[in-house]
This record gives sequence, structure tokens and C-alpha cells, in this order.
Amino acid sequence: MKQNDEYSKDMKVIRSRVRKLMLKAKYKETLKFLKIWVKKYPNDLYILTLIALLPYEGAFGATGPVRDRAYKKAAANLKPLLKKLHGQKIEDRIVLRNEYYWFSQQHLKQYKLGVEGVKKGLKSYYSQGVGAANLAYKVLLNGPSARGLRWAKQAEKAWLNYFKVRGKTHYDPWMWYALAIGLQGRKTEMEKALKISAKLAGSSYLRDKSIVEIRNMVKRCEGHSV
Repeated sequence: MKQNDEYSKDMKVIRSRVRKLMLKAKYKETLKFLKIWVKKYPNDLYILTLIALLPYEGAFGATGPVRDRAYKKAAANLKPLLKKLHGQKIEDRIVLRNEYYWFSQQHLKQYKLGVEGVKKGLKSYYSQGVGAANLAYKVLLNGPSARGLRWAKQAEKAWLNYFKVRGKTHYDPWMWYALAIGLQGRKTEMEKALKISAKLAGSSYLRDKSIVEIRNMVKRCEGHSV
């Protein structure tokens, strides 16, 4: 009982600290923090998942080949952890699967994971929003498509639900929300969302390649989603 109480208290500290660091996109600092705690809890799925992906978390805005290599490495790190899902907390299972689907670029599975989570009473709108926004992009990249526009609207709906239940303090949802509405041709609203994202992540984040990449993704689909 004492061990369980100690673990519960430690995990509250860990998750709180991780959230604060991740809200500011401080991935290196988060990784350093978790590498201290993994010595005490070497089999904790939440800690292991984050350690597996954090070295590659900032790769989204990188050039194609660099990003592809980073994503493959992250997916390779995460895949063995999928064998540890049995008996784990449902929240931690959702986190691992979401990250694996993201880095392996399985966006439909990521979206369906979010739908599954909500049906089970979880607030899994993040998985829905990221999955749907990227599905919209992939479809609209190939030309005009009502299906692509539907995915963009589905992503927007997921993010609005996310903001209601999770709040508006994390930079990352604003970035993907910007993509969802940008793909619908609402460029002014998109820029407002990107500015909010940049402000939440820190002033220097305005120049971050990730935000530039969101703009570029919309530009590549320009004329196809209006």
C-alpha cells in the first residue's frame, strides 16, 4: 500500500511537470526530467512512451527526408512498447497508441483512436483532431475533394470540442486547428490561431519551423479547399 501511495504521489508530480514543460515545447528539458524518474520506475509505460518519442518531437517542421528519418526512428522506438499495453491504464494505452500512429503516419487509425476514446468516456479529441487534419491535408494535396473538405471540418469540430474540455493553454492544438480552418480557405482565422500557438509556446516560437510548415501545407493545397 505504501508503495502504491508513493507511486501515485510521484506520478502526480511527474505528469504535472511534464505538462508544464510540454505546454512550452521544452522537449529537451522534459526528456532530461524523465530520464531521472525512469531510474525509479523503469517499467512505467507513460514514462517509457515519452522517452521513446521526445528526441524526435520537434521534427515536424524539418525538411522531408530529415523528418521522415526522425519519424521512423520514433515509431521504431514506440513499437516494442505496444506489447506492454495489456493491464495498463486506458489513458496510458491511448497516449502510446496515439503517438505510435502519429509517428508511423497512420492518421485514420489515429482519428479512430480518438473516436474510440470518447466513446469510452475519455477526452480523446486530440487524436481526432490531429488525425482528421492530416487526412484532410493528404486528400486535398491531390486536388479538389469534397471528402478532403469534410475531413477538415471534422478536424475543426474535434478541436472545438478539445478546447471546451481541455482548455486553450497548449500551443499544439492551436497549430492543428489552424491547419483545419486554413484548409477550408479561412486564412485570416488561421493566422490568428497560429499567433496564439506561437504566444503559448514562447515568443521565439513565432519563427519556429513547425508554424511555417502549417502555412506551407495550406499553400500546397491552395485553391483546392474553398
